[in-house]
Amino acid sequence: MNRCPLFMIAALIGVGMLCTSLTAAPSMLGGAGIDKRAIIVNNRILAKVHGKVISVVDVQKKLDVVFYRHFPDLANNPTARLQFYMVNWRPVLNDLIDKELILADARETKVEVTKGDVRQEMEQLFGPNIVANLDRIGISYEEAREMVEGDLLLRRMMGVRVNIKAQQRIGPRELRRAYEEYAESNKRPTEWVFQVITIRNSNAEKGAAAANILRNILVGKQETIEELAKHYQDISAIDSNTKVSFSEEYRQNENDVSEAYQETLKTMKPDSFSQPIAQQSRGKNETVHRIFYLKTTTPGGMIPFAEVETELQNKLIGEAINAETEIYLNRLRKQSGLTKENMAQTIPADFQPFVLK
Repeated sequence: MNRCPLFMIAALIGVGMLCTSLTAAPSMLGGAGIDKRAIIVNNRILAKVHGKVISVVDVQKKLDVVFYRHFPDLANNPTARLQFYMVNWRPVLNDLIDKELILADARETKVEVTKGDVRQEMEQLFGPNIVANLDRIGISYEEAREMVEGDLLLRRMMGVRVNIKAQQRIGPRELRRAYEEYAESNKRPTEWVFQVITIRNSNAEKGAAAANILRNILVGKQETIEELAKHYQDISAIDSNTKVSFSEEYRQNENDVSEAYQETLKTMKPDSFSQPIAQQSRGKNETVHRIFYLKTTTPGGMIPFAEVETELQNKLIGEAINAETEIYLNRLRKQSGLTKENMAQTIPADFQPFVLK
């Protein structure tokens, strides 16, 4: 399993509130290890949310669940665990507070979930053999049921309080404005699919003659470049000192194609051959002749709205959800006296909930 650095794991905490009520299996907390030190918990009440007490131990439980889920091989490494705790305990505390605030709002507004909904969700999370699987991760059926019920309530409340409002923010006008901004800074370059036949001869006249012969075969006999490449050396009218190379098929846009090539490609129609073009060789001071075959052209310019409509809409709704979530949680925290300013006065900045001894 690929592991993120510990200092980046904070982003994993908020991916789901299902972890909140879980506790680590007792077998994970012990075991042999090189480092015999232990993490000492400076337990105290960190917050009270509508009568619900959240302590340092509550925060530790959620930290343990996330840690064991993502770093099982470090379960007996107290140094790694302490580092994880110290980086993430405040975000986890905020997560627990927000969860309790939303659940209180759900109770107040009489939002409920059915036993059938809870049972179905538990089977999806823990499989059909729920009790045995819960034993393996060290939590009781009742703890799991409460955890799942809380998670379902959270989803429904976020849908009512956040998601619906976020979607109402995004209408045709907002989407069109976002498209105009996107199209202005994401113009598509013209793209060509083409091949090049290069004819070299120290005698420029003989090189030009060979180029004309090859083009006439391609156009008149309607041979493909691949077919011509197999027998061009047998054409007696071409001077024996003439060297011909056939390129692979290129798919390039105007940012990658040289100006010299663009001059020719811009004048051509798809599925056509250019006239032989005399150009100065870069490597040697000699004239080479090139025949271009243009297979397709994809015109550049503004990307069509239909191609990016879904992407832009999802982006706008995501931004609106983030904004509405911030508004909703700030309102709940203000009503409950649990703003960040209040929390900063309750919990000193230098508070150390965990130490290693």
